[in-house]
Amino acid sequence: MNGARFTAVLAGLAILLAVLAGLDVIAPRSQQESGLVAAEPARSGAWTCTIVDASASSPPHVSAIGAPSDGNAAAEVVLDLIGDGTVGRIQPLAPFPETATGRDLADPIADAGALLARWRRTPAVMARSWQRDASDGPGGTLAGPCVAASSERWVVPGVSTAGGAVASLALTNVFDVDASVSITLATPSGERAPVLLENVVVQRRSVLRIVLNEHAPEERDLGVVVTTRSGRVVVEAVQTFDAAIGGIDGVSLVAAAPEAAEVWTVPWLAGAPAAVSDDGDDGDVAGAGSDGQSGDDDTGDVGIDPTLVDLVGDVDLPGTPAGWLWITNPSDDRATVLVTLHTQTGALLTDILEIITLDPMQVTRLSLDGALPPGVEQVAVTVASENGVPVVVSAATTVASNDVDDTSLAVVAAVAAPAPVWVVPSEPLPGRSTYLAISNPSGADAMVDISLWTAEGILRPDALHGVGIPSGAMRVIELSSLVQADLVDSAAVVTATMGEVVVGHIGRALDGPLDLVVHPGVPSTVWSGGRLVSSTRFDPALANQTRRERD
Repeated sequence: MNGARFTAVLAGLAILLAVLAGLDVIAPRSQQESGLVAAEPARSGAWTCTIVDASASSPPHVSAIGAPSDGNAAAEVVLDLIGDGTVGRIQPLAPFPETATGRDLADPIADAGALLARWRRTPAVMARSWQRDASDGPGGTLAGPCVAASSERWVVPGVSTAGGAVASLALTNVFDVDASVSITLATPSGERAPVLLENVVVQRRSVLRIVLNEHAPEERDLGVVVTTRSGRVVVEAVQTFDAAIGGIDGVSLVAAAPEAAEVWTVPWLAGAPAAVSDDGDDGDVAGAGSDGQSGDDDTGDVGIDPTLVDLVGDVDLPGTPAGWLWITNPSDDRATVLVTLHTQTGALLTDILEIITLDPMQVTRLSLDGALPPGVEQVAVTVASENGVPVVVSAATTVASNDVDDTSLAVVAAVAAPAPVWVVPSEPLPGRSTYLAISNPSGADAMVDISLWTAEGILRPDALHGVGIPSGAMRVIELSSLVQADLVDSAAVVTATMGEVVVGHIGRALDGPLDLVVHPGVPSTVWSGGRLVSSTRFDPALANQTRRERD
């Protein structure tokens, strides 16, 4: 290279570096410091639908709901059955926006299997449901949205292995290479690291089931942290209670959180209310709105519409409910959290649920029995870190009765943030009733429109238009009387016209075993894009990055 050409190249590089430096200066300061930029709306995505212990007599069912979208094109959903190291393509689904469609997975799924659902063009929300065979312990319905998140670290905030309870992890690897993980346990006394769980291999295209009772037997409360060493996995858990030992028969799908957060809201749980004392004192419950002011029944312009009176109320439970929170601190620092209840009339702080402190890798069970106001059995709950240390939260509800068929168990994951739009899938409805739980943990009133999406089209009942959710309050809305009882695929879509909310689903059987199912809905942030992602920066000191850029 001659001197003139070399000088020109240097000049060109100087200009390029000056432009890059200028762009760095122009970028917002917060963006420079974080190195994060907003992503464009997603044009494709994938869901992992794990199915464990499915009953051979009742094939698993998968539902696809066309998410709210600006376009009218149908989503293209490719379905692959994953299990035992193999993959099998089955007939795809093509839900249009504002419809729900699904399919029984007639092809046999082994003892542990999964469905990989990949959508493109138009977003689709995926859900699955299946029956657990009662021939080997408690049976019942497991249902909920599939998992769209990916993470290097998953946290299950609470399970139990004591008193006839069985907890198992499902580690799903849908990819073509093996993965390895380490599993540690959070207990009330701190971290436990079983030797056999230090390096667990999850073979490619398979689901590995780990029974936690074999590693931590008779533990009333366990948090589980799964850290990826190589490859990628999706983590969920299954919890069962056995009436033969503990008096309650139940089974529940337990979601894992892909990251800890400072604020969580549980969309619904039930418990025993406080007793009214002889002097008329309602106990130690102190009413407070989200701004800390005293709560009352004045809900202003967002009160209960008269047309909703027959639809708003508690979920009908035949037995005696008991509820608790599981809070796990997977961080290295001590966490201090505050608990707020959300009722029909607003937010409540109670002396019984005072500020809770958790040491690193500690899990705690916080019972709501006696902490609920007199006459209140069903609430939403917000858990907020007071010192900025993130935690993970879930809630469990049991229903006890002298009749085993009237007993049940449901574990529901908390939601990290409110959102303006929610898709809330339901398990197949024949023989079941279904409810929505909508809470407003923010400091401003919210108003929502609710529509019902089915395979036959969309329903917009007048009674579900302009439903007010006051600041700090929650509503339980019964949907069964508004939809066909024989629907297999359906979902409720909750759109906030004012504010943001948290939404969950509750379902129960009408006859036979109670078979309670509770899970959160899917917020619009999952399919609409706009996540913060790491920005790419050019560093001339990195030789292979320079080579890639040049190539």
